[in-house]
Amino acid sequence: MSMAKPRYDCSKCPGYCCSYDHIEIAGTDVKRLARHLGMTQADVRKKYTKKIEGTLMLRHHADESFKSICVFFDSEHRRCTV
Repeated sequence: MSMAKPRYDCSKCPGYCCSYDHIEIAGTDVKRLARHLGMTQADVRKKYTKKIEGTLMLRHHADESFKSICVFFDSEHRRCTV
């Protein structure tokens, strides 16, 4: 018996997981972001990520509801931009 994969409707969420202090991403995520944004992987890493204890994380920006939130989160419309 296989377990069903969880399904999430992010359109009804104000960005709780986007406000986590550490949002870990993998190399495959960097590749997808680069393709989506029309940037090189190196530029995506430099502009949108940081390393914390050797782990690649997404950068944050200030947010009025949470102290800070993922750099790709639109605080005005309360949704992810990617």
